[in-house]
Amino acid sequence: MVQTCPTSKALGEFLRYKEARWLVDLLRAWLAEHDNRIRMGGTRSNQRMRNWILGGAIASLLVTGCQGNAVPPTVSVDYDLRVPEGVAPAAGWPVIVAVHGLRGNGPETCDTWAEIAGREGYLLICPSFNSEDKYWQFNHGEVEAFDTILSEVAATQGLDLPIYLTGISAGGRFTHRYTFNYPERVRAAAVVADASDQDYEPAALAVPLFWAMGAKDEDFIPRLQPLMEDLEAKGFQVEWYVDPEAGHAWSPEILERAMAAFNRTRNLLP
Repeated sequence: MVQTCPTSKALGEFLRYKEARWLVDLLRAWLAEHDNRIRMGGTRSNQRMRNWILGGAIASLLVTGCQGNAVPPTVSVDYDLRVPEGVAPAAGWPVIVAVHGLRGNGPETCDTWAEIAGREGYLLICPSFNSEDKYWQFNHGEVEAFDTILSEVAATQGLDLPIYLTGISAGGRFTHRYTFNYPERVRAAAVVADASDQDYEPAALAVPLFWAMGAKDEDFIPRLQPLMEDLEAKGFQVEWYVDPEAGHAWSPEILERAMAAFNRTRNLLP
């Protein structure tokens, strides 16, 4: 199942912002003046131009609302949604949110995770980041985008929150930062191919962490062990793994170990 932002929502999101309201007010004023001239006996020779401008403006509102150009530039509410077969548990589906890296996208990420998530009974959400950079940062509306996505999915699916969060590369860095800053929203996190140093809220110490990297990921692997030792010294619950055959990727073994880490946390729940 694939879901993208609804047209009505895109328009609504666009109209929330001052710049969009200014543009709409200007358009309305121009159209009102045009129609008034026609009523006063003016020519209708510009009617075709009027329709063209109106149609173009509406199309622009809808497209930019979905793609995040008129709203803060990195907000995206596009995502892939994969729902397991069968009936949801009484508490709702446990939720994995998987975040792509640089120039990745939600559909490809969901294709990577779909088999193992479906096998283990997790609902899977894979956002697509719609910006020129094509990767998730942190302070450009991504947190609000997450809230929007979860609210939309919760409207049609029972969800057992908090989420299980994972990401690779730039998505791994986002997973790292989001977990450390919003630990109450994350039940467990699996960070792949990221070794950045991030500030954290004290409550993040209670979130189980799984860290993984490929031994052939030459740019990142030298920084992994020092980071893990630092996190352990600070008191984090961190498990880490290096796949000897993998590079900068979600390898099959990393996927299995990340899922095992999620399942261990899930099995500890009442």
